[in-house]
Amino acid sequence: MYESEILSHGRWLGGWPDGVRADFSGLDLTGIDFKGVNLAGADFSGADMTSADLRGTRLRGADFTGATLAGANLTNATIQEADFSGADLRGATIDYSILQISCVITDVKFDDDTVTWLLQSVATVDVTDNAGKIKGIITAIRNALD
Repeated sequence: MYESEILSHGRWLGGWPDGVRADFSGLDLTGIDFKGVNLAGADFSGADMTSADLRGTRLRGADFTGATLAGANLTNATIQEADFSGADLRGATIDYSILQISCVITDVKFDDDTVTWLLQSVATVDVTDNAGKIKGIITAIRNALD
C-alpha cells in the first residue's frame, strides 16, 4: 500500500524531476507499515497513524501537525526538524529515537512514557545553544501534566 507514493517521494528526495513529495495529509494510515522508509519532508498533517510502524524511519522535516500517532512505534527513528504541533502521541513508543531539539512539539498530547522520552531528549542537548527550545519542551511537558 502506498508503494508508488513512497517510490516517487524517494525520487523527490534524490532530486529527480519526476519525484513528488509524499502527501499523506488527512489519510487513514492506521496500522501502516513504513518501517525503515525515508519519509523526510513528507506531509502527515491530520492523518490517523494509530498503531503505525515507523521503526527506523527518517523523518527530517516531516509534518505531523494534528496527526494521531497514538500507539505508533517510532523506535530508532531519526526525527529532525519535524512538526508535531497538536499531534496525539499517547502510547507511542519512541525508544532509541534520535530527536533533534528543533522539532516543534506545541500542544502535543502525550502520556508519561512520552514525557520520559522528552526529558531524556532535553538531557542530551547543549543548553548554551538551545536554551529557548529547551524552555519550549519543558513548557510543553508542564502543560501536559496540568
